[in-house]
Amino acid sequence: VLIAAAFIFSLFFHGAQDITYAPALLLLLVAGLAVSFPALRKGVIIPRHACVWLTLALWLYVSLNLIWTSVPFVSLVTWLNLSALPLVLLLLICAPDRNILIRNTACAIIGVTCIAALYNLWQFFGIGMDRASGILPNPNNMAALINLSLLPAAAFWIAGPVRTRIPAAIVTILLFTALMTTGSRGGMLCAFVGLITMAIILRHPVRRSWKQAGLLLATAVGIFITFHRTCHWSPAQIFTSSL
Repeated sequence: VLIAAAFIFSLFFHGAQDITYAPALLLLLVAGLAVSFPALRKGVIIPRHACVWLTLALWLYVSLNLIWTSVPFVSLVTWLNLSALPLVLLLLICAPDRNILIRNTACAIIGVTCIAALYNLWQFFGIGMDRASGILPNPNNMAALINLSLLPAAAFWIAGPVRTRIPAAIVTILLFTALMTTGSRGGMLCAFVGLITMAIILRHPVRRSWKQAGLLLATAVGIFITFHRTCHWSPAQIFTSSL
């Protein structure tokens, strides 16, 4: 609940002068303390996984950037916000009941993102915005938010339990369509790279569920072609010009 509340607060952060990030980080710290104390009694074990080391390396790089930055205040605010990434990661994977916590957190974040995606669709199809930004200041921010839930949903569609595949497919289609409405070149390219990376990581489940993987690919191509033929802008512009 605390992580989901922090996520919702973070949606209203609009710049370095905005203090809205403070309650989000405070809620994350409270959640971390709530999980850490019980975990200390049982012994904290940090997995030796590349995801953990890469996340910590990114945080270290951003931390070192504070030494030579020419805009200390903006860099400090950026550091505070990016610190949420390793904090949430370690919070989830070091918890005693990590499986339940990760599942509940993922469901909450994906649920909020789906609601935001529906608003995106209304902006694009309902009122005719060329590039829908949803609940965030600009379409690129919205595309980044959508990708946070799109990739896990696609993974569940391909490699999740059978009972979760239909809901995961619906969520994936909704989020991918909302991503297209942003017209964000960076967001679409990130989704493309993310899906390729996911396919490499999940290569064994993908081989076993090749029909689901093929259906996912066909759906993505179909949505892309539909937007290419019917929308105010062409998705093909992500490869030919800036949007």
